[in-house]
Amino acid sequence: MNKIKKIIDNIYKIPGVSTLKDIYQEVGDKRLYVEPLSMNQSIEDFILEGGTGYNSLLSGRLGKTICEIKASYDGRFFTYGLPFSTLYATGYPLHRIVEGSRRNTLIKKFDKIDYVTISLRDKEEIKLLWKKSEYKTVTLLPSALNGFYLNSFGAKLLGLKDKGFCIVVPKGYEETTEGWELLDGTIWDNRFFIDKIDSDKKIIKIFTQQSNVNEILEKSS
Repeated sequence: MNKIKKIIDNIYKIPGVSTLKDIYQEVGDKRLYVEPLSMNQSIEDFILEGGTGYNSLLSGRLGKTICEIKASYDGRFFTYGLPFSTLYATGYPLHRIVEGSRRNTLIKKFDKIDYVTISLRDKEEIKLLWKKSEYKTVTLLPSALNGFYLNSFGAKLLGLKDKGFCIVVPKGYEETTEGWELLDGTIWDNRFFIDKIDSDKKIIKIFTQQSNVNEILEKSS
């Protein structure tokens, strides 16, 4: 596999075949602005599926941080963008292709990524807060970096006591957190728990972008 190359400051050139595990092994003090749910998913696959994952609550999709991309379209490779400025900042429309839905005919042909030049952020210290609850009964704190509901199975894999809401806030967050329990921040290292699930136990269910929480929980039980 080709190596990850630093361009300048927090901008890195990353091969499309690189997984999150590969990236963090080479640049352990950096993090993607938006992370896939699996350490073993390649950047190519993550981008082509839409780039939504951990930290999307604040950062949106991974496509926002792409500066330059070399990819194939209709079987031909092209390079697009500039290595020192994101596609968003320079007005390139490629992020619309990268982040488009599968209904978009363009993305169906956009099927191979050689590399991306992308902005990374410094690794930060966080606090992890948990509240046992049902998914309908919680309002996220305003400074939450991540927020998600876990059922009993998911809670066990992450390292929580029971089902409920888990939120991630900056380490310096000092506002009132009544009803929330402060957890050991290292539990957040278990966030890629999907990698712990045996492949024969994984069930894939498809929902549209319009699916609401009720629909997902009721139809996936």
